[in-house]
Amino acid sequence: MSLKVEWPEEKARNETMSKDAKYEFKVHESATQRLCSATALVKLLLLEEPTILLEHRKEFLKLALWKITEAESVAKDRTRYCSATAYKSPESKLTHDHVFQRAKMAEELLAGGAQNAERILKKAKGCTITKEEHKLLEEHKDSYGWQRYRRAGITVVDAKNGKILDLAGFS
Repeated sequence: MSLKVEWPEEKARNETMSKDAKYEFKVHESATQRLCSATALVKLLLLEEPTILLEHRKEFLKLALWKITEAESVAKDRTRYCSATAYKSPESKLTHDHVFQRAKMAEELLAGGAQNAERILKKAKGCTITKEEHKLLEEHKDSYGWQRYRRAGITVVDAKNGKILDLAGFS
């Protein structure tokens, strides 16, 4: 099975973070292969196989989603997307957040099936945030995706280029 996977480019505002920040994002040398592998696993888990228990299917879908959100970066707490606070203070206690919560994505994948997996998986993003920001996001767990970040007032930076993301257009 051959998969063509693209990293979608996010829309950035015309603002860039200071170049003297110490946060460092590095692309993993096998990023594309890691993403393709985890995507293939998701598709396999979504096949109609009656011997796979639903609880196992959900558990392994969430694990595969974790692998997708960390595929691009060398370190799970140095993802391409990070909060402005994490970008400015990488020595803080940082954590890897799943922008689109894994449990909700797993449900969406199960409902959409293998034929919709790639479309759904394009939303799987990791974002490095501080522990304090994680608590803020928990207050908005009813929201999904970047909307949680907007509601929590968290500014997000694309560490690949230092640009601040315009979250207004994201769901």
